[in-house]
Amino acid sequence: WGVLLQIRIPNHPSDGIGSILSQIESSLVQELPEKWLSVLEGHAVLSEQRETDATYCGRRADDDGLIDWTKHAVQVHDFVRAQGIPYPGAFSYLSSERLRILKAQISPVTFFGTPGQILSLNQERGTALVACGDGSALEVFEVRLKDHATSAINVLTSTTLRLQPSPSSAQPASSNFS
Repeated sequence: WGVLLQIRIPNHPSDGIGSILSQIESSLVQELPEKWLSVLEGHAVLSEQRETDATYCGRRADDDGLIDWTKHAVQVHDFVRAQGIPYPGAFSYLSSERLRILKAQISPVTFFGTPGQILSLNQERGTALVACGDGSALEVFEVRLKDHATSAINVLTSTTLRLQPSPSSAQPASSNFS
């Protein structure tokens, strides 16, 4: 056995898993018919798979999307991108509610705060800045709470809020959704 087709997709910091999977699908639709025909006609050229480079992946469960805010913002950002649609999404807890982080970007500024702490709010951009590990922060643009997607500022309304790794009744979730 061997590898019939490999596809390389450029990966940009703004790409989520959904856009990458879409690019892979488009490439497969274009290239696979010709490759499959070569198999049927008996002249397919297969590349050897190096077993030392092979990786395996188990099925994802919803709880696999829990964000570890103690990691650097780069890692948290990449995690959010990897958990996006078609997967359930990366999440944290705001009080007892699961809050999905849908769109974010790494802040270039160094911040010091407790991981998960809301550092600042930007009304104009509709964003909330969340502390991550190593003095880094993530600017959160879009979230989903109670099946409603909205700007982060509509849910993360105060710098006294903290995103938590588990449900807690210490802080009420304040949002425009009931």
